[in-house]
Amino acid sequence: MYSGVWRPTRKNRGRSKLYRGKYRSDSSERFKYVSLRTTDKRIARKKLDAIVLRVERERAGLLPPDELLQGAQCTVLEHLNKFVLDLQARRCDDEYIGKIKQRVRRLAKECHWSRVNDISAASFEDWRSKQSTMAPRTQNHYLQAVRCMWAWLVSHGKAAGKPLSKVKLVKTRGLETVVRRALSFGEMKRLIEVAGVRKVVYLTAVHTGLRRGELTQLCWKDVRLDATPPFLQVRASTTKNGQKADLPLVSEVTELLTDLARNGCEQGTRVFRGIMPLPKTVRSDFDKAGIERQDSRGWLVDFHALRHTFITNMGIAGVDGGLRRQAARHSDQRLTDRVYTDVSQLPMVRAFSALPSYTDDGAQIGAQELVPSRHKLTRSDPTSGHERSRKCLSNKAQRHTVASVGTNGHNAPKTGEGGIRTPGTV
Repeated sequence: MYSGVWRPTRKNRGRSKLYRGKYRSDSSERFKYVSLRTTDKRIARKKLDAIVLRVERERAGLLPPDELLQGAQCTVLEHLNKFVLDLQARRCDDEYIGKIKQRVRRLAKECHWSRVNDISAASFEDWRSKQSTMAPRTQNHYLQAVRCMWAWLVSHGKAAGKPLSKVKLVKTRGLETVVRRALSFGEMKRLIEVAGVRKVVYLTAVHTGLRRGELTQLCWKDVRLDATPPFLQVRASTTKNGQKADLPLVSEVTELLTDLARNGCEQGTRVFRGIMPLPKTVRSDFDKAGIERQDSRGWLVDFHALRHTFITNMGIAGVDGGLRRQAARHSDQRLTDRVYTDVSQLPMVRAFSALPSYTDDGAQIGAQELVPSRHKLTRSDPTSGHERSRKCLSNKAQRHTVASVGTNGHNAPKTGEGGIRTPGTV
């Protein structure tokens, strides 16, 4: 490695009194310059030698880089503030940023994480074991929040390793504290009858699957009533997954939006301004409609249950599982099938009644005679050609009869890929 010290010459001011240094490992690299801040050449040479020695040890893996040392000196909260600023610069959702900030702050306080080196799997697992009242899914969210910040630290050279990689997620299947159900056809009818001006909001939600936040930010410039067919052009900045979506509108929603547009629909104004119901208003409307907010299973209904109703109705209509996932704008088919499809609303009795019968004598006889009749067609037959044709047509009719018994199950509405699924969380 080449290195040297000198006093630079300043334009029109003579030579500087302070020494500077430069170094590089080989001739293929550019020189790196450092200010040594001393007027003594021997001291300057000693400082530069120390810098060069440190660089060589870092490259040999004997010392951590300067970024790691600086990261170890900062507190967890200082790193969190910088991480939040980066999330804001990347235009992440404000609600998402707020939850990340709140969860990491709580972990840093209750796990006694002052510096980055204090973060460990043992401390987190000890904290988690004391959260007896916290839902399993929420515990997983806390783990994912600190993992997200740690990944950012590693990508910026502020930390190394994966201290929380061995911490496993808590099982959530069957341990959900809040499980929503879909509204039945009668319940939805009663809700529309008592909704008043909020009728258009409920119908838009149940026919498009839009979330409350997405409906709140829907502007008239996103509504294409003059298109064929009419649709909603949901902006990527308002959706949960950050992707735009074009959602077709059914006739009853189109008519209500057209009536609403007559009262004024400037491009920048929001569609449901002044009529978007608050949670307490939704509960009041449910009570007026005679809808129990919690059934015998403990499943709840709220505004988000309209999204469950939308996806469940598509399952009742026999829509393919992949198309239902695309309409729901989910990234995982299991989320659509297990969480958002209420199997209690699906035509289960009709699906089971379509299964083939194994005790019907007619079906058994037809199945038994099917194979021997095929053999008769293959060997030589002394009967006339007319007689052979008659037997062939008779055998073909028998095969169609048996096939119709075995395939009636395909006419039943589909309940998602992989058969009947039970609600749960991913």
